[in-house]
Amino acid sequence: MNTLTIGQDVWWSDPENKTSGSYLVLEIKKDPNDGLDDNTIILIGNGVSEAEVEAWELQDIEIRRKRIKELVDQVTTIAENDDWSVYNHDDEYNTIDLYISKRSSMDQDFGFYIECKTAEADELIKAIEDYHDSYDPDEEAALWVGPDGHGCNGAPYNLSDLIEDMQECKSNVKKLVDLLNQEFNGIKITKPQRHSQFSERLYNIRTEVLEEINDTLHDIRDKTGSTSVLWSSITNQLNTDICGYDQSVLPSTIGISDDNSSEFVIVFADYCNCSDSINGENIYTETLIDILQYLEEYLSKL
Repeated sequence: MNTLTIGQDVWWSDPENKTSGSYLVLEIKKDPNDGLDDNTIILIGNGVSEAEVEAWELQDIEIRRKRIKELVDQVTTIAENDDWSVYNHDDEYNTIDLYISKRSSMDQDFGFYIECKTAEADELIKAIEDYHDSYDPDEEAALWVGPDGHGCNGAPYNLSDLIEDMQECKSNVKKLVDLLNQEFNGIKITKPQRHSQFSERLYNIRTEVLEEINDTLHDIRDKTGSTSVLWSSITNQLNTDICGYDQSVLPSTIGISDDNSSEFVIVFADYCNCSDSINGENIYTETLIDILQYLEEYLSKL
């Protein structure tokens, strides 16, 4: 620091990272005729303990808080533009203490905590990147498997869907790291190779199935003149339940959206107490494949 005065509020960055925090300057141990340099010994205290530190270890608390707030605001804006939510636990902005969360396509409320002691963007990005690297989708999926081998506490019933969801969460964190690096360090985001990215292959499969369902519904409309069809007709009166909304639900109809012909809508029986599914929302990929097979069989008999 260039200037220090007795009674000044400062932040001590403990080199051993044990007692970093807000302190008060109690004494500046230098000759009155000497200037302040990085190695000047400063006595600081926080009402509980005192320590003699070198001046370079101290930072004006208000300047620090301003820089941290600016960084948190920047990160929040970038993250929110990618549908993340960011909550800062330290209202005084002495440190960076963030909870970053985002819902997956299967409605998992995924989130993680990040703590940083400085107002450096690189440290924050590195912390998020380290979390990404340590995140194991298989290990996380295992935490949500019930005693009968299937999902519990609202997790998907099928293990393949559960792992797919965890893979998606990890991919979302990687994308956030890329966005932050692009903004703060000018690192261009490169699209991963499809053949080496399991999560992207799953995404592509789901996208293809959704497109096939929509195309098949258009073909059914062309033959019947109706934009929707009863689920009982599609299933040959079996009225099979499907897995969705973290439960077994019974569709009532499926058809092309009246407002947008590029969308399809699944309407559920009243007792299911769940909203319509637009373009397979809240429906597992494996279940969408089953729906596509029902539709194709129905179309073949028209």
